[in-house]
Amino acid sequence: MTDYSNNHWLHFSHRLNKVTHHVLPKPHQDSIQPKGPQSKQNLSAWQKSDESKDFKPRWPDDKKTLLVFTAVNPHNPSGFSEQGVKSALENACSQWELASQGRFTFGLQFLSDNACSPEALTPDILIAWQSETTVGRQYEVGHAKRHLVNESIVQVEITLILNPAIDRELNADEKNNRLTATLLHELGHALGLEHSMMPEDVMHHRGWQNTQLTETDRSALRVLYGRTNPSYDGLG
Repeated sequence: MTDYSNNHWLHFSHRLNKVTHHVLPKPHQDSIQPKGPQSKQNLSAWQKSDESKDFKPRWPDDKKTLLVFTAVNPHNPSGFSEQGVKSALENACSQWELASQGRFTFGLQFLSDNACSPEALTPDILIAWQSETTVGRQYEVGHAKRHLVNESIVQVEITLILNPAIDRELNADEKNNRLTATLLHELGHALGLEHSMMPEDVMHHRGWQNTQLTETDRSALRVLYGRTNPSYDGLG
């Protein structure tokens, strides 16, 4: 990972947004929701949505380094320190770098409050914070939106929710772990991964306590990008 700047500047869900040629199935969203019949219906809908996709969005083969810009606001009411946000993002990016077997590196830039407008930024992955959840998704913690051209990912916007409902019942350490899990999950979507059906996986729609990639998570990424060397030293 490369830190490109000394400046200071996530309901798991994602939405696919094709900007050319294709009409996508209704986007699915992943929430931290209470168990019950309604959540089972949602899970079934998400699985059917994933299964209905006839293409696998991914970054172009010549795209090796992904620039990630994120705001670290000193007045951020989320309860996370600047260092806490930075550490969580570095952790998440490092795990996906290792899982990619050299396919990806991440360049991180932390921008100070009002350093520049989002419109002026040209990152591959832009991470921003907002206080409002998606309507009807009171347990949302974040979501990712992919922008595609000809079935290739060209940019991803990740939104993290300030003070999500789930955090009200967590202590400081648990909140930090939840943030790491959220970033891991949404970065997985940013790389092109869909949901896993295994509860222990980071890519499970309710994997908010999963702070380490599983072999299933890593294998899904390797298969998507054609890197299937199981003896790669970086996986540990």
